[in-house]
Amino acid sequence: MKNLFTSKTVKLGLSAIAVTALFLVALILVNSLVGLLPKNVTLTDASENKMYSISDAAKRDIAKVKDSVSIYLLTSGGESTLSETGIHLDTFLKRAAARNGKLNYKVIDLYTDLAFLSERGIDSSTVTSLSVVVESDLRYRYIDSADIFYYYIDGIGKVSKSDAQMYQYYASMYGTTLEVFYQFDGEAQLTSALSYVTSDSLPLIISLTGHGETALTATLKNQLTALGTSFSELATLTIVPGCEMLIINGATSDISANEANLISQYLKKGGKLMLTTASGISMFPNLTSVLEDYGLSPVDGVIIDPTQGNYYTYPNWLMPTSNPHLSTAGITSSLLLPSAHAIIVKDTAGVNTSYLFNTSTASYIIPVESPSAEKPEGAEETSYPVGVIAEANNGSAIVWFSSAALLDDTANQYAGGGNYQHVTSIASYICDVAETGGSEYKPLTLVTEQLTMSGVSRVAIAALVVLVVPLLVLVIGATYCHRRKMR
Repeated sequence: MKNLFTSKTVKLGLSAIAVTALFLVALILVNSLVGLLPKNVTLTDASENKMYSISDAAKRDIAKVKDSVSIYLLTSGGESTLSETGIHLDTFLKRAAARNGKLNYKVIDLYTDLAFLSERGIDSSTVTSLSVVVESDLRYRYIDSADIFYYYIDGIGKVSKSDAQMYQYYASMYGTTLEVFYQFDGEAQLTSALSYVTSDSLPLIISLTGHGETALTATLKNQLTALGTSFSELATLTIVPGCEMLIINGATSDISANEANLISQYLKKGGKLMLTTASGISMFPNLTSVLEDYGLSPVDGVIIDPTQGNYYTYPNWLMPTSNPHLSTAGITSSLLLPSAHAIIVKDTAGVNTSYLFNTSTASYIIPVESPSAEKPEGAEETSYPVGVIAEANNGSAIVWFSSAALLDDTANQYAGGGNYQHVTSIASYICDVAETGGSEYKPLTLVTEQLTMSGVSRVAIAALVVLVVPLLVLVIGATYCHRRKMR
């Protein structure tokens, strides 16, 4: 038995085994050390358009975070169930969190972590898979997956997948090709949320609710808070509101004389008012008195615009012409104003009023109760303003849209998201706030090709692992044994 373990053959075999074992231990150590490196180092972006990379603007804004922030990816089944889109978002968030030690990233499985949403007061019925929650000790922000990944058509704006298919179908019927882009807006959404949850104080937007107003939708609230503002609702004004902007959305009854006086005081101190109205507002003397101070007054009746391209489905669902203004610069999406009335603008000292949107010169007005859209006898055909901004020398401003349905989710969807895009852009302008990074962040158009290895690459890697590495170990071991034998 002693000679068995001292023979040259056994010694050579033991030496080869020892070399192989050392090589495997070295591989394990290297793999372990690499696993300790930050994700932004180990996750290499090999995609054609750098879809997993972090831009310089995002790196800058992520580095600004000084407080502890948790980033949660909400899934239905955990990380192992992520689709291709989910893997993209997961990789992006890992790389982003790795750039700042104050950021902690975690994947949440809503099937097992049942208390996550309720603990934060998030309505589970509105939550979608692959949404994101960004949370600090001060507050949190929920980012819906539809704001991160969405379809986009030039001249139309954001659309759902079904609407994109519909647009393409109708385009094909007319023999044209319509390009639909599937886009990723993760950087803008994440950096905006980081700024929101870490800001010590936020400009306040107040929406009145005590006069039959339509409550603002959750989608619009999210977009307004994405500007870096906070949001509150108030049924009755009892003091001059201390806020950046006051919203009155489709009131169905008049405000009180005291509230009108308080709003006027608020405007005299540089406040901003945004309102949407329906025909019949002329019957609200208190509210119209506030507008008259800025040279604005309503016209009863519904505008009909028969010009092709200036309405959607029905001639009273207006798609008015947009006029150049700093408040909506860069927005190409359409605006949809169902059942709008006309606005009269009078020159007023100290006030500069701009038409944001107006109808075509073929437009006319019909009574609200009219059973037909036909032009009444003697009705004038002319262009009517349906969206205006009146800016006073004291810094105050009134933005008025003459359709109570402007801020409705359905109208916004028919406009491809254009209604909310215009409103948030105008709010950003008059409140002098902007999303983190501003125009530096551009949505990334995702490639449709799957990021998979080619057959040649798979064969090459398999050959390397199965043949080359073991053969290399054997050669090293044989060389070592031969040298030992020659001594």
